Amino acid sequence: MSVRSALLALALSLPLTPARAADQACSIAITGAVQASFRCRISFLARGDGAVRVLVTPEKLPKTVKAMLPGEFELPAPVQAQVYPFDRLASAQVLLTGPHHATFSAVKGKKERRGDVTVTLTQVANVAGGHEALKPSLSGKMEAHLVPASKSAKGEARVTVTF
Repeated sequence: MSVRSALLALALSLPLTPARAADQACSIAITGAVQASFRCRISFLARGDGAVRVLVTPEKLPKTVKAMLPGEFELPAPVQAQVYPFDRLASAQVLLTGPHHATFSAVKGKKERRGDVTVTLTQVANVAGGHEALKPSLSGKMEAHLVPASKSAKGEARVTVTF
């Protein structure tokens, strides 16, 4: 299975269900090769070492977006109100499939790196190393520069998630 197929399968498997109580509302704006704006939910999972795992889930995809994993990333400890460039993120993944199966992505993993993701935190609460039971509350935005990940993708796409 190719990376594109695996990412698409993951995005399509994400539930578009109402958020759990710990989730926060967020909004997504997409510009460039694909254009859209819609609402989302964002959830934060504190890890024992003080890092925070973040997952963004769309509430309902618009017709111009066929599949999307709007954001999954890990902020390294200690999580603070600051700018986290791509190099400082422990991991990151944003996937977008638009019309005609045009797929764009930004990924930072152990073996792969493409595109760019920057996270800017303006407020941070309930984050402390050794306290996995805390429910982190973060405010800010994630900006992703997505590059083509399929032959049918032309140009670039930018995704901004505000939370």
